[in-house]
Amino acid sequence: MNNPAFEAIKKDEPFVYFHTHVIDESILESAIQAGKSLEVDMSVDKDDQLYVGHPENFYTELKKIPLPDNLPLDEVLEKMKKSNLYLVIDCKDNRALPKVKAIIEQFGVENVLFHSWVDAFKFEPYPIEIYVEPHWIYEDLSYDKVIDLEKATGVPVIMSARGVTKERLAVEKDSIIQRIVQIAKGRAVAVNFNLPGGEIPPKEVIDELMGQGILIWFNIDSISQLERPLVYIGMTDDINMASDPRNF
Repeated sequence: MNNPAFEAIKKDEPFVYFHTHVIDESILESAIQAGKSLEVDMSVDKDDQLYVGHPENFYTELKKIPLPDNLPLDEVLEKMKKSNLYLVIDCKDNRALPKVKAIIEQFGVENVLFHSWVDAFKFEPYPIEIYVEPHWIYEDLSYDKVIDLEKATGVPVIMSARGVTKERLAVEKDSIIQRIVQIAKGRAVAVNFNLPGGEIPPKEVIDELMGQGILIWFNIDSISQLERPLVYIGMTDDINMASDPRNF
């Protein structure tokens, strides 16, 4: 099987993976039964231990909720590998990158998609409507380290940005696109603009990036079918809406 993240632009069709904030026995079994994909968030706790989930202060400071009772990381990975389930790694900490590299080598590059926020796409100073959340200090990975991972493994990469708004994009469109192309071309299969409200950038921006071989990424649950471009990489919380990697 070719990696669907690479094949999407060749086949002129989108690839959508299954996203979830909680991976318990029920969710994992549902994903395995569907046979499509599963995103796994990887963070590091205060004792330098890897776990499934966001940085701890995402729950304790931002959401003010208990940490989710997720399954241990190695158990999730073992069952996914046994079931040949396509893995999307959402890496939330630079310290997790050595483990990520080992996982890619274990699963095979054709079965893994990597996502992270990268410091090179922090469009600072942030507009006043952008609230700097406490967990960003962990989530904003080193661009250089992400590129080292991409070079070492060949894994397809999604890079996410911070600080872009529709208003800023309207005024600074050319410079923003230039920066994205300079950083992502040949290194990332897709870029997440992370616009407030989950919106996607205008068609002319999407088309210009597509011309450079860069797709956009977004959550399809917040974008109607009519608004979506023909080709993109997306995520969904509805497993029935996820693509089947075997069709790529």
